[in-house]
Amino acid sequence: MMRFVPNCPLFLLIFTYKIVQSINIVDNPEFRELLLYFGQGRVTNSEIPARTCLTGSIIKTWKDERDQFHQEMKVCWTCLLC
Repeated sequence: MMRFVPNCPLFLLIFTYKIVQSINIVDNPEFRELLLYFGQGRVTNSEIPARTCLTGSIIKTWKDERDQFHQEMKVCWTCLLC
């Protein structure tokens, strides 16, 4: 299960994670306008996180998943040794 840092919209994390383009797209003015358009007045420019926030969220999520994986592997390894 993936966990995300609060205040960084899930759709932005998924979008930047899955596309091949650079994460710098988040700071692109036309892309931000597109998000505002799709937000239909429910999203403001200040609510769209900058590249640095998004990068931090992706790295934190990756580290959390990696740590969880290491913990699960320790349990599996312990079971194999029994």
